[in-house]
Amino acid sequence: MSASTQRFAGWVCVIVFALIALLMFSVGWIRSGWVVPDLQCIDGPKPEQGGPFYESTRIEGRRTYFPLGVDCSYDVEGDAFGPQTVHNYNAAPTVVLVLSVLGIVAGMLLITRARLLDRVRGL
Repeated sequence: MSASTQRFAGWVCVIVFALIALLMFSVGWIRSGWVVPDLQCIDGPKPEQGGPFYESTRIEGRRTYFPLGVDCSYDVEGDAFGPQTVHNYNAAPTVVLVLSVLGIVAGMLLITRARLLDRVRGL
């Protein structure tokens, strides 16, 4: 494969996989809609212990970066348990994000190899 073909294929890989990675990064934080994590946790699965989980429950939601998803913490005043966290991970977007990062690395290796071939042929 010529250096120009490798360079072109490398840039195509980098651009395509970067777009896929950005898409998965944004989709990975969806548990129930595009709203902020606190609101996504309101109707989410509650912890098995503690409660009862009514309007007085303090609910906090946080995005997780790896694996992609939303962590929901529930705290009820007066129960025997402290704040409890339920993890809502999105496995599919996390796997696709990792694979797209590997695709970006492969594209960068193709670009680097094309540059090395240009230097060797220039000698």
